[in-house]
Amino acid sequence: MVYYVDGAIGNDANTGNSRQTAFRTLEKVNNIILHGGDKVLFRAGQEYSGCLIPKRADDDGEIIFDRYGVGEPPLIKGNGEAAVDICDINNIHVRRIAVTNHNGLFGIRIINNAGGEMKHIHITDCHIFDVYGGHDEFFICTGGIVMTSGKKNAAWFRDLLIQDNYIHDVCRTGVILHTYWSNRPWATWAENQYVSDTENWYPSYEVIWRGNKVERPAGDAMVLIGAIEPLIEWNVAYDVMNDPKPPCANAGIWPQSTERCIVQYNEVGYAHKPKGCDDAQGFDVDLSCRNTVIQYNYSHDNEGGFLLLCELPGTSEYGYTGTIVRNNLSVNDGNVKGELMALVGPVRGVTIENNTIYTSGNLRRLIQVWTGDGTDQAKDVTVRNNLFISNGLGNDYVLWNGENFRFENNMYWGEYRSPGPGEKTPRIENPHLPVPATGRGREVAENYVPAANSAAYQYAATPLKPAEHDFFGNPTKNRAYIGAFAGGKLK
Repeated sequence: MVYYVDGAIGNDANTGNSRQTAFRTLEKVNNIILHGGDKVLFRAGQEYSGCLIPKRADDDGEIIFDRYGVGEPPLIKGNGEAAVDICDINNIHVRRIAVTNHNGLFGIRIINNAGGEMKHIHITDCHIFDVYGGHDEFFICTGGIVMTSGKKNAAWFRDLLIQDNYIHDVCRTGVILHTYWSNRPWATWAENQYVSDTENWYPSYEVIWRGNKVERPAGDAMVLIGAIEPLIEWNVAYDVMNDPKPPCANAGIWPQSTERCIVQYNEVGYAHKPKGCDDAQGFDVDLSCRNTVIQYNYSHDNEGGFLLLCELPGTSEYGYTGTIVRNNLSVNDGNVKGELMALVGPVRGVTIENNTIYTSGNLRRLIQVWTGDGTDQAKDVTVRNNLFISNGLGNDYVLWNGENFRFENNMYWGEYRSPGPGEKTPRIENPHLPVPATGRGREVAENYVPAANSAAYQYAATPLKPAEHDFFGNPTKNRAYIGAFAGGKLK
């Protein structure tokens, strides 16, 4: 069945089965019991006030909410907690609509109150903006697209696709997955008392966030808490922490409590770090993450730095380990905070290799290692085959009591060329780059590809955790190179 909704000439007394007999209001749509295969189409260029709360009779078959006609996307203008509230139902696809909710907490909320698995929720090609009712409390789980749960019943999701949406001017977070049952072992924001990965931990599955653009979130751009093998790729985030509420700590894109998360091909730029706020990095691998891969990303002009890796003191037994940071480009990050990469707490088993780093301005520290009490710090960290071009204030490593840091075969150039502590084979060589540049778009990276005769290819060591290809997609099999580029330009 196809239902039509027309905010200009519709009538709720109509059948809704054609454009000529369209419904008028969200209230009417909310009173329909939908079935698998149904579509609800909103006329383009019209405004619909209230909250869309779909109901369905069964779980079989996808129900689609979409637009029809010519013009601007239909606008759902919320006047309560959420503008679109998808609660305890499966197989829903919302696409090509606009959502705003100035005084509300959520643009689109996907909530699992009933518990168990809630599956196949797709949000694509939507425009979510001006969702600002959460600013007073500044809770992480409010904002543009929010996937969450109730507190009474253990709950998780499967098949969450968030793709090709434009989210801007929301508070606090652009896109977030957070249930009260997915933290390990951190108890804040959680109801579960984590025991192990098989006991009292309820992660989500088949989570893909792809091709979204997030601008001017008051806090974080994208936060994913508690999932197995999630994929975050081809997203763009600008002006993170645009309107924070100190004290707070926000970053661009970051997972927490995940297993085998891949973060790739994203761009994060212009994260702000105002007085009284912390972090402001482009990327973060947060508490209790295992085997995360951060690759092929472009980070630039983020005031807090390129990368944060952090874990709580005393929690190393839960296994924060295996983070790989490779084939990324960082340009002019850290100029307010003064540091490029921060390793905080007992992070373990980190490999940082084949990244290209260009620094200028006020950056002083390439790597900063610390905890609040000065104990239980980072261990077993390898920094290898990276290209550091430092024209900033310094090129220092502040490792404090970090244990077993290995610096191997990195290349240093620019005004400051100090190799890592104990590095046996540092390369102090001109990489022969085009004129460095910064700005929006991955094409900027063409300014950081070394010339064909560069020492970056002559003196490289074989990567420890080799990527399948480089930043631009060139195959890397059996190739050794320093920096993010194995050769060649943008494909």
